[in-house]
This record gives sequence, structure tokens and C-alpha cells, in this order.
Amino acid sequence: MIGAKPIRVNQFLKGYEKDSSDIIALFKQFNRWPAWLWANQEMIPFVQWLNNFNQLKREENKIGFYGLDLFSIGESLQYLNSVQDSNVLTAVKKMQGCFQPYNTDAYLYSSVASKHQVDCSKEASNLWLAINKNTISANSTKDNIVIVQNARVALNGEKYLRIVTNDRASGWNTREQHMLETVKDLLRLNNGKSKIIIWAHNTHIGDAHYTDMGSRGKTNLGELLRSTYGETNIFIIGFGSYAGTVAAVEKWGTECKQFIMPPPYKGSWEDLLHHAGGGDKFILSKNILRTALNRWIDQRAIGIVYHPKTELNYVPSVIPRRYDAFVYIDHTTALHPVVSLPDTSVVSQAGQDY
Repeated sequence: MIGAKPIRVNQFLKGYEKDSSDIIALFKQFNRWPAWLWANQEMIPFVQWLNNFNQLKREENKIGFYGLDLFSIGESLQYLNSVQDSNVLTAVKKMQGCFQPYNTDAYLYSSVASKHQVDCSKEASNLWLAINKNTISANSTKDNIVIVQNARVALNGEKYLRIVTNDRASGWNTREQHMLETVKDLLRLNNGKSKIIIWAHNTHIGDAHYTDMGSRGKTNLGELLRSTYGETNIFIIGFGSYAGTVAAVEKWGTECKQFIMPPPYKGSWEDLLHHAGGGDKFILSKNILRTALNRWIDQRAIGIVYHPKTELNYVPSVIPRRYDAFVYIDHTTALHPVVSLPDTSVVSQAGQDY
């Protein structure tokens, strides 16, 4: 998301020159699961480089760092307590009163809401209306876009959690639409001259139209961006690997571990690239559109949750149309959280992207 704690990284990048110890201290402030997904040791040199790069830039030309997701409802509500408007503050307090028992366990809200035991949708909607009525539109300043985005997290995050248990497709689409709305607001900054690099799992960014997601009632951010801005204005890069280790969890909300990634299915995209020889590869789709690879091929999807002893999550894909390019790392190594992973390695055979 754009507001609450993650905005500290954006402020850090645009502030005075910092060193790696400052970045580690910053990352340790993020304790909401799964902070390890991005607040990890591999990100430290990248964040430091961005901070150094920005030192020579005017404020409007500095690179920012934002989030797209909708899970930090409690943090968003806490941030909105700083808005100087009595109607907004009243709406915030009512939403906090409804959602407060679930601040540390959003999926507990999902569980009870799916059974119609709680429903904060009215409070979330009233907060959204209060923000849009009493706060200047996100079109204007960076301060206002943060306020609007925190209200959007409360609105869409509540909706996602309330419906996803009983309707996974609608829940998924709510999340993807939320990401698109966030991108639209970010592109309005700097008089519409902004450009964005988005980091997300393949399942979010690879155009869903060229997978089987549509048959399951799902869209994704990649498809929405192409349909909104046109294919020539969006460049999608996929990522995959044959073997190695990954950082993941066995169950949503549990402790991160290092998993050994088994070889992919025979005939899958990763299997074909491995046996093509040559190790790591960077593939431009225009180079394979007229080859035999321009067809439906299964591609492995490994997300935050990694399901042991099963190999179920392959996505049938027309790879050169799902992506504009593809980065293939033959043997990969797991990310290293700022707080070290447990020593135990778990052999797993499938991933589930959330």
C-alpha cells in the first residue's frame, strides 16, 4: 500500500544519504506478515542504490517506492487518524471499532465474515465516502494520494477478506482491481509524467488472457493494465527457475522457511528451458512468436505458500503472449530475511500463489 508504515521506505529513499545499517534498522520496523517477502537482505543494496541515485535529483524526479496490496487495514486506519477532518475521524473510529479484533489476524475476519458473524462493509464504505467528500482528490498532491490510498485499502481490503472464502475468484479480482486503481493514482503524480516498475508474482503480472485464469472467472493486473493503457505501453517480464531454493511458508501466516525446489514437470516451460542448454536465459517474446513455443505450455507458479508433497500449481500459458520477455534462472537461491530463516530446509513439490 502507499500509506502507513510502507511510506517510510519512500521517505527514506527521498531523504538524506543513508548507509546499509540505516536500511536494516528501517526494515526491522516492519513486523506485519509477510514483510520478509520484500524487507530482506537482497533488497538492502537496491534500496541504498535508490537512495544514492535520488541525491542528485530534483524532488519531482526522485524515484519513489510504493506498495500495491490491501492487507494492512489496521495500519491504514491508524494512519487515517491523523486526518484533520471531523467527519473523516468519526468514520475512522467506527471502522476501527468494527475491525479492531482482527488487526493482527486479517484472515480471522475473513473466516468469521464468511459465516456472516461480522460485517464491516458499511463502515468501510462510509469511510471511503467521507474521505472522497472531505479530502481533495488523489489527482492533486502526494499527501492526498496517501490519504485516499489508505481509505482504499480499508474499503477493498475489507471486501476482499469478506468474500474470498466463499468466492475465491471474486476475491482475487477485487485484489487485482485494487492494484490497478493504485497504479492509476500513482501515474497521476508529476502531472501524469510518471512511469512505474511493478514487482509482483507471475500470476499477478503475466497477462491472464493467455492463461486458463479466465476459465475460472479470474483476471489479473497484467491483463487489466494492457486493456487500460494498451499493449504497447506495458512491458511484462516473467520469471522462472528450474531448481534451487525459495523462501516461503507451508501455511498462510506461518513462519517463513527455506524450501528445496524440485525439478519441474517434464514438458513444462522451465523443463524445456533447462534442457535447451546454456544455463540462465533472457528471452524476448518477439523472438519466439513464430516458433513452436508459441503454444499452450504449462508454467510452474510458486508463491508465498508452498504446498509440500503435491505438484498442482502449474498455469497453462501461451508464454510469448503472456509476457513480453522472460528471465530464466536455471538454479536459484532463496531470499534472506533481515531476521534469519530457520535452519530447517523442507523438500516441497508445489507452490500456491496468493
